[in-house]
Amino acid sequence: MARCDLCGFEGVFLDFKGRSGVKCPSCSSLERQRALVDVIKCNVSQAEEPGESCLHVAPSCKTQFSNLLAKYGYGYTAIDIAGRRGDQASIEDLDYEDDKFSLILCLHVLEHVDDDRKALKELARVLDCEGLLILQVPVGGVEGRDGHKRIYSKDGLEELIGEHFVWAITQRDKEVFYLCSKIVSNGP
Repeated sequence: MARCDLCGFEGVFLDFKGRSGVKCPSCSSLERQRALVDVIKCNVSQAEEPGESCLHVAPSCKTQFSNLLAKYGYGYTAIDIAGRRGDQASIEDLDYEDDKFSLILCLHVLEHVDDDRKALKELARVLDCEGLLILQVPVGGVEGRDGHKRIYSKDGLEELIGEHFVWAITQRDKEVFYLCSKIVSNGP
């Protein structure tokens, strides 16, 4: 019997894409969403100011994450390129002011966008100077599979992230997350 850290379901998890017992039958979360719950609990503190907000890019389990982040005092904005899981928006051209979000969640998205450099630059622009981007990107794999436009090596991904962020890695089970703070320049 398994327990879902996201919705609290206890019971037998479903098979998904050839993997046994990985999908919660209640909230449809997979390992990465459940691991993200622990990453949030360990790395996100209570909102210090009213109005602090989280941007969740292409969210899975939107309702559950909105509820979880509300417990930390965060507002919640979800975006999706097709508008099915949030407001319709592209992370390559975000219609938000600079420094808008204190927290950004972006899991398994960069490999799908046309211009990953532009997307990371936009995420850095809308992330508050003291904010946190939690990023997850599959490393390795097959280009074209599941709509992936590119595959990343660990070194290539870290070089790309390093253009706009200082980062640290945290791992939960087999899930690897990059905890990113934007690089702030003090001049022109």
